[in-house]
Amino acid sequence: MDAVTQTAAALRRYLLAHPDACDTVAGIGTWWLHCRPDVAGAAVAQLVASGEMEFSSGLDGQTVYRAARPLQRSDPRGAA
Repeated sequence: MDAVTQTAAALRRYLLAHPDACDTVAGIGTWWLHCRPDVAGAAVAQLVASGEMEFSSGLDGQTVYRAARPLQRSDPRGAA
């Protein structure tokens, strides 16, 4: 298993334990996973592509990432 795959698995476990966690790629790598920024970025990109994570712009304009929220019936993203 390569470093990105291992890091993505660790990130999944982290998000299961901390479902409301939200941070930048730098913060995820530094504080959550203690790994290189490029590996953290690739793992986050993998989980965003699979729909397991989502991103938004933080109050300071930086992109922040979190576990994807399940669609609620009233959520317009779930409308057909």
